Amino acid sequence: QVPYMPGIEVSSWFNHKFSDGFETYAAAKAIGGRTSSLSGNTLPAAAIVDVGAEYRIVESMSVTIELRNVTNQRYELWRGYAAVPLTMSVYATLRW
Repeated sequence: QVPYMPGIEVSSWFNHKFSDGFETYAAAKAIGGRTSSLSGNTLPAAAIVDVGAEYRIVESMSVTIELRNVTNQRYELWRGYAAVPLTMSVYATLRW
């Protein structure tokens, strides 16, 4: 068995595009408890929520804001490797 592989992992994604170039999304992920078959260490289950929005200024340019791990859930991907806490990103995209 692969160490810390969850018995169950469920993800969901919702995206909505408005007619005026505005788009939003919400994502949720639930990870079941995990155990290392090598050491017997366990990691608890976690629930992660991300949200974001994008505004297309013109056809080739947009601005995006994302909030990752909105609930600031503290969890480890592997023993000793903490996942990223609440993080906000803002960026611009230029397409040509």
